[in-house]
Amino acid sequence: MFGTSGIRGIVNEDITPGLALQVGQACGAIQENIVVGKDPRTSSDMIQMAFVAGALSTGGRVTDLGLVATPTSGWLRHPPWPMPPRIMIWVL
Repeated sequence: MFGTSGIRGIVNEDITPGLALQVGQACGAIQENIVVGKDPRTSSDMIQMAFVAGALSTGGRVTDLGLVATPTSGWLRHPPWPMPPRIMIWVL
C-alpha cells in the first residue's frame, strides 16, 4: 500500500477516509505548511477532505490547489514558486 510513488489502493477498501485522516495528521505533525491538489475523480473530494482535516487538526496550514494536473505539483517546487511539501490526491 505504501510505496515510492505514494499510497496505492482502492477507495473505501484500502484507502479509506480514516486512513487519509491519519496520514493528514502525520503530515501535519511534521510539516507546518502543506499544499494539496487532487484529480477529477469524485472520490478525490472525500479523501482530500479527510486528509486536510487530519493536517489541520495538528495545527498545520493547508493550501488547497483544487483540481490540478499532477505535473503542476512538482513544477511548483521550482523558483519563483518554492512551495512547501505537496500532496496530490489520485484515487481509483
